[in-house]
Amino acid sequence: MKNKIFILPILLLLTANRGLCATASAVNAVAVKFLLAMAGVVVSSLFIYFGLALYNKYFVKPQTEEDFTNSPKTVDDAVKFFINRNKLK
Repeated sequence: MKNKIFILPILLLLTANRGLCATASAVNAVAVKFLLAMAGVVVSSLFIYFGLALYNKYFVKPQTEEDFTNSPKTVDDAVKFFINRNKLK
């Protein structure tokens, strides 16, 4: 019943454009191709997600509290930090 609800508007469009020549099998073939493409998107997304999760777990150094709290407190400290970091002389 659910499939008929989604296929009926598509079938009506096809029959309006081509007369009464469209069949339900043509609509089903399009739906199957669409679902296969969406399954490929889901599989690719999961592969990328788990690949990046493993990469972050084993190859990325975790940041410590010092990395976040070691920021310059004044404008002069910030300028000195910028010059030292970029090696401007």
